[in-house]
Amino acid sequence: MFGSGPLSAASVGDNATLVAHYQRFVRHQGQGELVVKVAPNEAAEGRVEFWLTTEFLGEIDLQGISPEPDEVRSAGDRQIFVFLVDDPTCPLEVSISYFPNGLGRVSGGIGLVDGPDFSFNQLSYP
Repeated sequence: MFGSGPLSAASVGDNATLVAHYQRFVRHQGQGELVVKVAPNEAAEGRVEFWLTTEFLGEIDLQGISPEPDEVRSAGDRQIFVFLVDDPTCPLEVSISYFPNGLGRVSGGIGLVDGPDFSFNQLSYP
């Protein structure tokens, strides 16, 4: 059940807009990964913008984002990540690596700016 097996793998979102893949269970001080896939044609004016809740970002030690966003800005309880795209007909895939800060439940939200939003939960265990 714990670890990176099939019972741990989870996704939120919908294939028409945005999907986030993550592990339901992640070891405390073990590396977690959130893979965000934004569907083709979700770019506006050559930009894809999605957000994560500050609640989630406050519960993790962010290690890296690949590709790196061109801009990051705050908007209330959200951090918006902006990516410039050359071809808006191609999907965008972003990998976010992190370590959980504590033990227990880690809650978060993700969504497209001016689009749908989704909630997710992880359990950080010893």
